[in-house]
Amino acid sequence: MVIHRYAENIYLRGIRFFDRVRGEDHSDAPRKKAVVFICRQPLGDAVLSTIVLRGVRKAYEGAHLFVVTSRANRTFFEASSYADEVLVLEDTVHRVKKQRRLVREFCREHFRDYDVQLAIIPNTGMPNIFEAFLTHYSGAKRRAAASEVFHPVMHREYMGQYDAFFTDVYEEERVCHEVESNLAMLSMLGVKEDLVIEVFSTAADKERADALLAPHRDELAGKVKLFVNPATSDVARDYPVERYAEICRRLREEKEIACILLGYGEKAARYSGAFCAEIPEAIDLTNKTTIGEMIEIIRQTDFYLGGDTGPLHIAAALKKQGVAVFRSSDGMPPLALDHIKRHPWDCGIVTMRPEHALAGCESGCRRKEAHCILQVCAEDVYRALHGQLDADERKSDARNGVHADVES
Repeated sequence: MVIHRYAENIYLRGIRFFDRVRGEDHSDAPRKKAVVFICRQPLGDAVLSTIVLRGVRKAYEGAHLFVVTSRANRTFFEASSYADEVLVLEDTVHRVKKQRRLVREFCREHFRDYDVQLAIIPNTGMPNIFEAFLTHYSGAKRRAAASEVFHPVMHREYMGQYDAFFTDVYEEERVCHEVESNLAMLSMLGVKEDLVIEVFSTAADKERADALLAPHRDELAGKVKLFVNPATSDVARDYPVERYAEICRRLREEKEIACILLGYGEKAARYSGAFCAEIPEAIDLTNKTTIGEMIEIIRQTDFYLGGDTGPLHIAAALKKQGVAVFRSSDGMPPLALDHIKRHPWDCGIVTMRPEHALAGCESGCRRKEAHCILQVCAEDVYRALHGQLDADERKSDARNGVHADVES
């Protein structure tokens, strides 16, 4: 591992030296100013990065704003009013030399005729060598990223050696939420912004979302709409779907609740099938929506119940209430503290997590099955969500009482 990193470090130093000697490769024609925003991370990271996208758009108002993202998140950014052009770049090769060639060709094709003022990687997507090459070959005058210096080993062997590719590096010295880190990075660049995350969708997305819900209007009428999201991107983050079903079954015995399942992929479909086997009345829209349609359906729900995943951050951006179950605990090292770095931001969704790491997971739970997360008691999740539902009912009753007094 260390030998590999030293060899890679020497290779990267050589690349930076010879690129400086060779100089920039641009056309002689007058060039329009541009900004390159890079977020090729999963959906949740894309949502948390919107603070940076908005801040950069305001700071470089007249520039052409490129968003470089993954194929999965293309429509999410295309629905944004901030992006002028959304480009997809997938990391299809793994050798560093081939990655460099792929990125150089991509940058030459898209950025050669632009005067790139800034290339930035939000802190939600810590730069790897692919992103480092992307900012480097964009030709940007300023190249910004974050570096987690609070983890000395990771910083020395991984992120630290990429810092030289950037002109502006925000050195994160303590663990904090990624939204706060992104704000600090913007501040480093002299950009002022607020701590609000956003989601993007279109009128067509809303129309199609309404059409998906239309057959279920009678089932939804007068009920609390609970968005259930059991699948995450990592099996170790997955709270057992049977526990989610049991929690919902108990809640439905006392309250008028409609469960709506959303998500993508084979695992999500399998979990939704297991949930519906326990609660046949659940509305299963798994693998039936685009990101924009999912956003519009979540907008119409009232509460969230699920794991640490992209749709959680959509629900948070839409100011939903609910419960999210995390696998990390306070005793784990900084890089594993998901409940601190990615908890639901500025909303009514509370987090439930293990009290401590189980044996063998002191450096973070990386098992290939649910492990540390199993310590979270279903009874505690039930009580937390039940309490929120009760509080919401009291607020609703109070509002209705006010209306009744006015009418009388």
